Amino acid sequence: MPSKTITVCATCGKKSCDGGIWKWVRVTRIEDGVEEPLSEIPFENQVGCSLSHGNFQYKHLKSQPVGAQVSLTYRNWERPSVLVVEKIEE
Repeated sequence: MPSKTITVCATCGKKSCDGGIWKWVRVTRIEDGVEEPLSEIPFENQVGCSLSHGNFQYKHLKSQPVGAQVSLTYRNWERPSVLVVEKIEE
């Protein structure tokens, strides 16, 4: 009988992901502080599991409670931005 249970994320299929589902709340450009309209971003890009934001950002998302909002900085985007995401599901 195995003594350890390995959880695999149902969204990305990786055992390293906690499976939390996050949605985009706000995107603000770093250079000028202008808020990007979310209506121009396809909905399927606005909701995803923790690892959809990458391994580097995952440490900020891991173990957050449902309803928590976290700011993530993306300096490597075409228009460097700060993305605010909210955890909507464990």
